[in-house]
Amino acid sequence: MKFTEDQSKAFEQIKDIESWDIFILTGQAGSGKTQLLYEIQEHFLKNKWKIYPGSFTGRAAAVLRRRGLENARTIAYYFYGRPTIYQEFKKLWKLVRLKFTREIEDKEVWLIDESSMLYERYISQLIEHVYNPDEKKLGFIGKKLQELYQSKEYKITQKKKIIFCGDEDQLPPVYGAAKPALKEETFSKLGFKTKSSKLTSNLRHKNSSDIQKVARILDKYPNQIGVDEIQSLGLSDENVEILESNSIDLIAQKFMKLFENNPLQIKYISYKNQFVHEFNLFIRTLLFETSPRTLLCEGELVHVMKNNYFYDLWNGDYLVIEKMEKTFDGPDLDVLCYVENEKGNKVQKKDSDGNKVLQPLKLSFTRIKARHTETDKQYTFFIVDETLNNTDGDNWIYRSRDNLYQELSEYLQKFFFYRNPELVGQPYADWKEERETDPYNNAVFANYSYGITGYKSQGGEWDYIMVDLNTGMRTVPKGYFYTSVTRATKKIIIIPPQKNSF
Repeated sequence: MKFTEDQSKAFEQIKDIESWDIFILTGQAGSGKTQLLYEIQEHFLKNKWKIYPGSFTGRAAAVLRRRGLENARTIAYYFYGRPTIYQEFKKLWKLVRLKFTREIEDKEVWLIDESSMLYERYISQLIEHVYNPDEKKLGFIGKKLQELYQSKEYKITQKKKIIFCGDEDQLPPVYGAAKPALKEETFSKLGFKTKSSKLTSNLRHKNSSDIQKVARILDKYPNQIGVDEIQSLGLSDENVEILESNSIDLIAQKFMKLFENNPLQIKYISYKNQFVHEFNLFIRTLLFETSPRTLLCEGELVHVMKNNYFYDLWNGDYLVIEKMEKTFDGPDLDVLCYVENEKGNKVQKKDSDGNKVLQPLKLSFTRIKARHTETDKQYTFFIVDETLNNTDGDNWIYRSRDNLYQELSEYLQKFFFYRNPELVGQPYADWKEERETDPYNNAVFANYSYGITGYKSQGGEWDYIMVDLNTGMRTVPKGYFYTSVTRATKKIIIIPPQKNSF
């Protein structure tokens, strides 16, 4: 690889491995960060270092694998080993599993991409997991794990390095301080030798700086003022186009034209899940000439909504449905109901007497054959129908997704024993393998993927992006439009804000 001047400077700093414990590599979208991470990987592998590439989301980890960092996984994967949605191992064992594969004197470099998304708790856990400083608390890991870490046999030395990589202008973590992983003071105050370098070149948009200009304007003015400023630049329609209105018919017309030519290189991006939901349903009626209530069609584009370790599918992976084989309706089962408390934390719902509240739930499963859009790998599995956008009753779009997944996962557990009553009360070892290989327990959580949210787009890249400026909010989080617009490599289509959306 031929380095740019700033890539070469950063690379030389990183190679001076003794001068830092934690290195922060930043740069705007398309500045060549991921390319540099690959070269860093190759350099340290040649020098007998072990490499652990990772990211906060499965989508971003998939991008790393596509760029040559073949062992990239989510950070959660490193924390918890290879869990399934139903495993009953305690957190202690999940956390130390990787540790038993690591020698005391191992030289390790951890490459963490899309670090702007990391919130403080995750950073703390990662530092504990990699460095294990004795003087720091080990959080929820507990006293037993602390004793294990302090033992002579498993004590980790300081021959461990972390490189945090990300864009300071992209979306911040959902919780906590803004982008703590990209700030030197986060780690220097803890006693770590910290260095940083910033890439300033633009490789993704080298043939057009228009996309970057628009991203900056919309990040500052996410409204009609921004649209007016973009129009005043007199940009070519080849790179930037502003639609006359936000009419759904006009949006769909533009989307369909691009989709027909290259269905995997066009994305509609909106801030609100509700708008994405409505767009997906509308586009499906045009693409497949079917009712929005039709669950799946051959040729359907979906993305994985929850990491599935059994099939090695990750949150954000894109799949094309090639065939629907059959649908199976599960029984009505009572599951615990989860809600959000006044602090926004997920808790079990209880009645006035303090008893846990159960609610009836019935899931349906559709067996499909699908192809991964990036690897071309083919899969056969069940999709949990209720995770797809639907228009029935209490639509999940308007609920806490985590709460829903908790309920669905509990249903899958109960469903297993419903089908295997002879295993109820039997030792875990007697049914562990059977449940871990059960196709229903390993059903995939998926959603339609013609439109996605800005958060879901982070770490992705497409030729064409349609960015909807209608948010339904008075203010828009900084970084949203910058992140959305810079996902495009060729052209962005801006949907202007108006009072009535869709």
